[in-house]
Amino acid sequence: MSEPETPAKPKRTWLIGTLLLAAVAVGVWAALATGNWRDWLDPSSPWALLIFAVLMTFLPMLGFPISAFYVCAGAVFDPWKGIPVGLACLAVNMSLSYALARTTWREPLRRKFAPRWPAIFALEERDSLRLTILIRAIPGIPYSVQNYLLGVLATPFGPYLALSLLIQGCFLSGVALTSHGAISQNGQVAVWGGLVVLVTILGLRITFKRRHADLTPSDAGTT
Repeated sequence: MSEPETPAKPKRTWLIGTLLLAAVAVGVWAALATGNWRDWLDPSSPWALLIFAVLMTFLPMLGFPISAFYVCAGAVFDPWKGIPVGLACLAVNMSLSYALARTTWREPLRRKFAPRWPAIFALEERDSLRLTILIRAIPGIPYSVQNYLLGVLATPFGPYLALSLLIQGCFLSGVALTSHGAISQNGQVAVWGGLVVLVTILGLRITFKRRHADLTPSDAGTT
């Protein structure tokens, strides 16, 4: 009698987790659509930075573009406040996404991702540094999917978080500085921010080209 219940538990957990995240998504989107969300992020409000942190932590798990928060960190807030808060949000978001992909959502996500990127799933898991950089460098994979994919592949948490935070932290810092420089008409800050983004993109492109041989031609074309 106990055997049939075992496979049902992951399905039940998957369903409950999905419904909870869907409810959060609907609630947030409804609030954004009906409320004056700009007032929430008014830098003069003592709650603005906290609201920004909560939104940046959870919305990207639902597919919201992370780049919007990178811009906001510099365009709305002082980047010397927005960037550290953004880094903390990235660390929490990456950790939660990794935990979900390693446990509750692992099998459903594996069934979804494996047919699309079969060559990635054929790589050796022990080379965690190479695997993490490769997935972060593949063009066309959204930020949230990268997090879930690395969790499904069971890359060790330490290298996953360190490398992911380094790469995305560079994008966060560069975009925040660029947007702040553009808003404040500070050309020097904008240039430095642009250089950080440019160097990060070039580094990832070089890494991807060097590791492109690890991907099958058909798989590379789908990205």
